Parts: sequence; C-alpha cells; structure tokens
Amino acid sequence: MSVAARDPRLRALRRVLARHAPRRAPRGAETLEAGVSLVLRPGAADLELLLIERVERPGDPWSGHMALPGGMRERTDADLRATAFRETAEEVGVALDDERLLGALDEVAPSSPRLPPLVISPWVAAVAPGTPLVPDPAEVATALWVPLAELRGEGAVSEVLVELEGSHRSFPSLRYLDYQIWGLTYRILRQFMALTREVWEAEAGKAEVGEGEAGDIEAGDDEARGTEARETETRQGPGGATAADER
Repeated sequence: MSVAARDPRLRALRRVLARHAPRRAPRGAETLEAGVSLVLRPGAADLELLLIERVERPGDPWSGHMALPGGMRERTDADLRATAFRETAEEVGVALDDERLLGALDEVAPSSPRLPPLVISPWVAAVAPGTPLVPDPAEVATALWVPLAELRGEGAVSEVLVELEGSHRSFPSLRYLDYQIWGLTYRILRQFMALTREVWEAEAGKAEVGEGEAGDIEAGDDEARGTEARETETRQGPGGATAADER
C-alpha cells in the first residue's frame, strides 16, 4: 500500500486534486516547457514539503532561489509529468512514479519580460517519511523539508526586496526560517494552498474537536472529584472522623 493510501491527509489531498482540471497556459512557437514537483511526506504533526535552494550560477535567472525540484523538458520526456519526475530524481535523488502521484496544478508562466517565454507544469506527489535526499551539489545548495503549517500561517507572509536594473522592487514572499520563497515558486505554493484549503480546514476542525473533548474529560474529572469530596465530607464527623470511626 502506498504512503498516499495510508495517510488520511494525503488521501484527502488526492480527492481534492482529482476534482481539479488543471489549466494549460498559452504557448507560442518559442515557448519553453518545464515541470516541477511538490513532494510531500507525512511528518510528526503535519505534512512536510520538499524545497531546495538552487546553486548560484552566473547567467541563471533563478540562481540562489528557493524552489521546487524540477527543470526543463527534454526531448526524451513523454510529457511534463515525466519531466518533473526525472528532474526530481536527478536533483535530490527522490524517485517518483504514478503510484506516488496525487494530482496536478494549473500551469504558470513568468510575468516578467526579462525572463524567457516559459510554461511550468506543477505535479504533486507523496513519499514515505524516511525517504532519503541525495542533493546534486552541481544543482542544489540546500534541500529541506518544511512543515506546511509554517507556510500556511500569517507569520509566513512576507516580502522580499529584489534589485532589478539598478533599483529595488518589492515582491510578495513566504518566509521560513531565513529562507524567502518568492516568484514562480511562491505563486505555485499559493495556488496549492488555496486549492487544498478544505483539507487544512478539516484538519483544524479535528484538532479543535480533540481539544474540546479533552476539556470535557477534564471537566468531568473535576466534577467527579468534587462529588467524591462532598460525599466524604458528609460521611465524616467533626475533626475528620468517619462514621465508622465514631462507631
């Protein structure tokens, strides 16, 4: 049985993504294509997402950025899912297949004219908790698992100042520790969070129910202790002697 079948959160994500019909971005004759993977694993308290920090390289517009594993389509790739899975194996050593696939998101394209015409296809997959990472040092400076709750909360909302053509511009971002996630990766993650919101709201509801039940149990214990104390006091005479002692 796959990890997606065993974990109720992953099963819920698969159901939500199965209802979604991913939109394709328009393409021109010069448009490049790429695929990226949103790789999830069950954590102790939450699902965790695999993010990478790209190696800094001259001439690379995404040099040093926080990103999802993935890359450009090659002629041998059957489709963009194959691209995303191949690149994920090459960059971080994680093997993905159809059994681990949860679904796909809408394609995205850069809005900046400074970047090449490009369409990116995001694919969501799940792996087991102990799946090892083997980052390619030529591509990946850092690979880390990030609890999704750290990206959903208001505390993650931030902005990043980027120097462009001699001036600084502010872009929306998500912050995790000292990492800033912005640009295309930010847009993909925001889309994923919005599309799967019902899953996280259901999880939050379960947590609240659990806390409420714990409070009810504690209140019941307090009431039982109070009743026992009153019964003991009724049985006791002056000085704390029980009815049996008095006899």
